[in-house]
Amino acid sequence: MVKKLDVGQIITILANVGVIVGIIFLAVEVRQNNQLLSAETSQRFVDQRAGALARWADDSSDLMRLRLKATNGQPLTQEEQWRLSAESAFIFTQWEWEYQQDQVGRGAYVPVEAYRAILTRWPWLIEFWINEHRSRYTPEFAQFLDGQIESLDEDLE
Repeated sequence: MVKKLDVGQIITILANVGVIVGIIFLAVEVRQNNQLLSAETSQRFVDQRAGALARWADDSSDLMRLRLKATNGQPLTQEEQWRLSAESAFIFTQWEWEYQQDQVGRGAYVPVEAYRAILTRWPWLIEFWINEHRSRYTPEFAQFLDGQIESLDEDLE
């Protein structure tokens, strides 16, 4: 025997179907928004990297001179200290971003070995990390970088 549905029951069923369709639509919108935010973040990173490369190209000889001066342990002026501190902050910030991307499963653009090579080539970065920058970064990244520095020390021994 077929049961007749009254108008109230039909409206309730249609309202429930509308809610389910709305939830599905909202889930699709949130997913698209997350993809857009991820793409924008990647684009900002690429723009930042391009800007850094342009900056380094503009005054690369002076910056290289400063890097060599610091690597050789020669005294630096206040301005030179500031410039190398700014460069080290850029390197550590970029590395932290790479580290975070790797932690969430997106993979890093630049492998850890490349940054380790930078630390090996420019040991003054380690001093800047310890003396100036460590407290400015997330505890997870600070612990990770401290571990990288410790393993570099072990490799050198």
